[in-house]
Amino acid sequence: MIRIIEMENLHFQQYLSAVGVAGVFSRWVIAQRPRTKSLGVFSGSELVAVAIPGPSIGLPQASSCWVFCDSEEAFACLLDQLRQMRVGPLSFPLRFVDYVARGSDVSIDRFYVILQSRTGKRRGASEVEHLSCGRFANLIIPDEMTRLIGSIGNIPEEFPYYGVVRNNTLVALAESCVRDSKLAAIQQVFTISSARGQGFGHAVVENVALDLLKDGIIPTYFTDEANRESVSLAESVGFELDSRWGYTDLD
Repeated sequence: MIRIIEMENLHFQQYLSAVGVAGVFSRWVIAQRPRTKSLGVFSGSELVAVAIPGPSIGLPQASSCWVFCDSEEAFACLLDQLRQMRVGPLSFPLRFVDYVARGSDVSIDRFYVILQSRTGKRRGASEVEHLSCGRFANLIIPDEMTRLIGSIGNIPEEFPYYGVVRNNTLVALAESCVRDSKLAAIQQVFTISSARGQGFGHAVVENVALDLLKDGIIPTYFTDEANRESVSLAESVGFELDSRWGYTDLD
């Protein structure tokens, strides 16, 4: 018998410790909100699926409601519950795409990893800065960049942002705030349109990745499979494909 139970996030720590690279987002959510409740699916006394709704608990960096599941029956029950809850964007194991595709547009997200550095010299390292909140406040940030990172006043000082600045203007950016004890997700990778094609995105991502490796953290890179520029960037830096996940907006 399948049962769906709302439980505090901390009860899902052990289950999520073994779900792989994509679990970095949910493990980060649990660390930030251990007492907030998410959904667990039980078959008898066994936990067989979880759904961690990052955005609904005020953590937009988690990007979507993450579902981890091995049972088709459990996934079907959980999907019905999530649709009733209108949780918004859903990331799920790609093997269940047929369940979600009925009436929903589904894209495919790729997770990449770098297990070790393949490069001795960092490309463009001299131009890449670790950006503090104070540094952000003194930069010219184009509108297309502001739409990505939001209000500068809302950026916590500890967030690990890296960027390239030209003529006091922020032209390229990446961050890696979502992390657990072993992995970190490189996100918000963006180069303004007037500065593309000059290697700034490659330089920023490579330097973030190498700093993480130096600290003993495995870098991951998360991108829509249809975004060929982003896929090419990840592969040019040395990221290797780890897994593919479905993504849809349940609303």
